[in-house]
Amino acid sequence: MIILVVLLVMSVTSFRLRDAIVSNCTAAAWIGTVVGSLALTVSSYRWNNQLGCREAFPRHFGYRGPNWEIAPYPVEDERSWWPLGFSCRGVSSYTREFVSIEPGWNLTVLVYGCFGCAVAATFIAAGRVSVVVRRRQRHRSASR
Repeated sequence: MIILVVLLVMSVTSFRLRDAIVSNCTAAAWIGTVVGSLALTVSSYRWNNQLGCREAFPRHFGYRGPNWEIAPYPVEDERSWWPLGFSCRGVSSYTREFVSIEPGWNLTVLVYGCFGCAVAATFIAAGRVSVVVRRRQRHRSASR
């Protein structure tokens, strides 16, 4: 919610100042936030609509449909934030060895890269706004 308020304030400010740098940084912040949020939402939605690790990695943990008996070995899944995604740990149904499957780095690079660009664009826009406002105040005081 706070992010949306900041983006809306940036949008209004860029409209009122009519400065190209502020407008471009505002657009970059919006795009980075929307793309990063959508990637995170799609990833979470896809994972939540699966039955967990058994459906995601049937080669390792054995697929168990909704009406089948419980698989012989427990499998744990947990969300991780670095790298971003879900990790699965448990005993393989086929090799009977402990298997740990960690998420890849693709989603992490996409989401954190987009959010990083949005934050950088926000700081650049804030710096530019302060420079433009100071110049306008100095110009007004000199013309009086």
